[in-house]
Amino acid sequence: ADCLRAAHRPACTVGAGLKRIRVAETLDYMGSEYIPMGNFNPEKWFSDMIGVTKDRTMKPQKVVFRASPKEAPYIRTKPLHRSQMVIEEDMEGYTTFQLEVIVNPELERDLLAYGCGITVLSPQSLVESIRRHHKAALNP
Repeated sequence: ADCLRAAHRPACTVGAGLKRIRVAETLDYMGSEYIPMGNFNPEKWFSDMIGVTKDRTMKPQKVVFRASPKEAPYIRTKPLHRSQMVIEEDMEGYTTFQLEVIVNPELERDLLAYGCGITVLSPQSLVESIRRHHKAALNP
């Protein structure tokens, strides 16, 4: 992944798909200039998240969700993140998974893709966000 840091927001690093850029031109953005990140380690920066949305204040959290018997086999064989582990399986085929990741929009999007096939159990902030998304989908 290619990353940039803006001079006007030094605490913010942005992941960008620079390989997809076809044409580039120089812009004077608020008088800022490009600052190379010589000591940036992309493997470390992206290791605790899904996607690219992260700032330095975000810390990984334990994310726990329960998958239906229909979704569990797929999630087991196609983990959402390398930290994924099974923490419980019941006799009805439901599986509870845990991840340790940054909670960001990409994680929410991936969880929402399973619809009613999963139930997010924690953290509470993520439970409430997923609930809001589902509710908004029902009441556009």
